[in-house]
Amino acid sequence: MSKKNNLQKLNFQNLIDVSKILKSVEHFVFYGTLLGLIREQNIILGDDDVDFMINLEFKKKVLTKMKFNKSFKINKKVCNRYFAQFIKKKNNLVSFVDFYFFTSKLKDNFIVERHNWLANINDNNFALHFPKKMIFPIKKDKNLKNFFI
Repeated sequence: MSKKNNLQKLNFQNLIDVSKILKSVEHFVFYGTLLGLIREQNIILGDDDVDFMINLEFKKKVLTKMKFNKSFKINKKVCNRYFAQFIKKKNNLVSFVDFYFFTSKLKDNFIVERHNWLANINDNNFALHFPKKMIFPIKKDKNLKNFFI
């Protein structure tokens, strides 16, 4: 089996494991993970991470739960107020679990994600705004019952 296939399997297992770890925290898959699950019912071949979106108010709880699980180690080099990354190494493979922490105000009809591929968290011009009606209520996919999309 190729390294890409093994990484895909490891990331899919990470998706299952982290979804279980976070079962008490509202979270959903996003970015490339969402694309792969919808388009291919799997992680995109060659992708090195899984992506979760979570409300910033749950960040401390998420970090505590993830640190308690010894399979994942936090990557402090890339973490900031709106983003945290955990690393898993297994069988000469390195995979990542990325947590994007969004903000949301009741009066707004959108959520704000500040740590994206532009990664300029202090400049409002670089923040991404996603309409709440496209996201909420989050639900489980009929084919992928373990994950919120």
